[in-house]
Amino acid sequence: MPKKKTTIQFEEAIETLETIVGQMEDGKIGLDDSLNKYEEAMKLIQVCQDKLSQAEKKIEIIKKNNTGTDQSEEIDMIDERLF
Repeated sequence: MPKKKTTIQFEEAIETLETIVGQMEDGKIGLDDSLNKYEEAMKLIQVCQDKLSQAEKKIEIIKKNNTGTDQSEEIDMIDERLF
């Protein structure tokens, strides 16, 4: 059975990253917890980078749409990856 893809919003990922950074900067968590938080942060960074990349692609499609061609299918494909 395939894994269900969990979706996290860009803003939520940024907020979680900020929390992790704050916890690590405080120095009140141990080494093991710091490593776990670092691993979680790296995954969140990748999620943010992916979402930004997809948003850039969508913007380019919208900008190209000035020619009057229908780009809705292409935009829908990007939306599926974003959300």
